[in-house]
Parts: sequence; structure tokens; C-alpha cells
Amino acid sequence: MLENIWYELDNSQKITIAKYATVFVGGVAVGFAINKLLDSSFLDDIKEDSSKLVDEYLNYAKESDDKKELMIDDVKIEE
Repeated sequence: MLENIWYELDNSQKITIAKYATVFVGGVAVGFAINKLLDSSFLDDIKEDSSKLVDEYLNYAKESDDKKELMIDDVKIEE
């Protein structure tokens, strides 16, 4: 029955249906992506990785003999 309805539609109606289907599928994909970004474990991993990078950089800065080569704008290292 559904096949008969599809063949009775003209091309402009088929294009309209295809546009709505594309928007629906795109909306579902964006919804899944937003859900993944808002997942707390995903954000915790990003925070943990970035804090590790900052700690490694600050440790390198503290151990470095030539601190003039380091470009630290807003971070003050106290020894």
C-alpha cells in the first residue's frame, strides 16, 4: 500500500518528503552528538587530560634552567 502511494506522488512531493527525512535524520544525529558532549564522563576525561598537560608544563618550567625561553604570560612560577 505504501509503495502505491509513493509512486502516485509527483517529484516535488517526493523532494519535500526527502527534505523532511534529511532534516529529521540530521536532527537525530545532532541530538546524539550533544548527548555525547554533555556526558559527564566525557567532560571529566577532557578536564583530566587538560589538567595533566598544565601540570606537565608547569613542572617543565620549574625544572628548566633557561626560563627566558618559556613564554608564560599569565602564570607565575614561585620557587
